Amino acid sequence: SSYQTGEKETTFVGSRPLVWEVAAKASLEHPLLGWGQENFVRQDSRIKKRIKEKGGNVTPAVYDRAENQYLQIAYDCGIPAAVLYITLVILSVLTLLRHVAASSCSLLSDADPLPSICAGLAVGIFGYCIEQFFSFATINQAVPFWLLLGFSSALRKTNTRVSLDRGVCNSQNPSKQIV
Repeated sequence: SSYQTGEKETTFVGSRPLVWEVAAKASLEHPLLGWGQENFVRQDSRIKKRIKEKGGNVTPAVYDRAENQYLQIAYDCGIPAAVLYITLVILSVLTLLRHVAASSCSLLSDADPLPSICAGLAVGIFGYCIEQFFSFATINQAVPFWLLLGFSSALRKTNTRVSLDRGVCNSQNPSKQIV
């Protein structure tokens, strides 16, 4: 994803907003079910047209990704799927943070490492979400990401604070629940 303006080549960042613009507009053309998986290459000519309109020289590169995971999901599967994906991620992070907030332990405590684990996982998911704004998921990123979301979901299903029962900090009111 690069284009040239005159003699100077502009890298991914320069063309990325044009790719996003085309992806967003194309997503609105098929908002409910999207265009289908692995079909973004259909937008290649539109992207190259926008680059030319902006005064850039088009490279022979083929634009086959939206360069933004959220736009890619909206393009591939429809806007409802993108909203569902974002909602799932937000709920997962909130669940992890609720476990941290419900703990009577410090994040640095050895008595119960679960709050620290949950905080670390929440930060990891958040960082991944920021990275996905400028990229797209690959299989080596997606598997750990979905495992983290699954772990978060498992914590949510417990309806009570999970503890590793190591002592001092576990003397919470057992009726305290996390939703």
